[in-house]
Amino acid sequence: MRVILVGGGEVVYFLARTFLSKGYFVSIINDSQEESEMLAKRLNALIICGDGSDPNFLEDAKARESKIFIAVTPYDHINMVCCQTASLKFKIPRTMALVNDPDNYEVFKELGIDHVFNQTELIVSMIEKQVKYEHITNLLDDEEGGVLISEIHMTTKMPALGEKLGDINLPDEVSIIGVTRKKKFELKRDSMTLEVGDRILILTNPENLAVSLRAICGEEA
Repeated sequence: MRVILVGGGEVVYFLARTFLSKGYFVSIINDSQEESEMLAKRLNALIICGDGSDPNFLEDAKARESKIFIAVTPYDHINMVCCQTASLKFKIPRTMALVNDPDNYEVFKELGIDHVFNQTELIVSMIEKQVKYEHITNLLDDEEGGVLISEIHMTTKMPALGEKLGDINLPDEVSIIGVTRKKKFELKRDSMTLEVGDRILILTNPENLAVSLRAICGEEA
């Protein structure tokens, strides 16, 4: 089965790694030449440098044989057009999009996009669970699929500071993907010790999000 990802950054990189590890074929469409070259070096995936809403680039990405299409750019209008093109022109059966502005959520749903990742809803959910979020960025929220990806910015107040990644007590369903330190991302090593300024990327599910954040950030983070 083939999956097409449109966008960039660590979330696209990790999504691609995850799909590849599960035996999927992966195509990535990214409009940055530099980032496309980096992805091509790091992933055994089909990398297309171009506009993910352009049918020609979708054709190059093998859209006609794809079953899942995910658009996670920072721009709602691009994500929306990408999903519409994938669905209407190429009949990709499942389309998923990131919505950055909550005012656009209903528009996305009305247009028939199968699932919309609404970051605002996740933040509200975290507040209701009494988890503070000032140092947390939610990169992907697919509660329907049971997948959440969050980035945690380490500060001096967090109990996990100075701990080795392998020593942090997290539920079995939760994985630390890696750490960005001084603008360089490194996949998880159990021996890595957390420092102030580190940005930890974690993969979890909705049920274990709150307990995972508390284990790293503490109650007062």
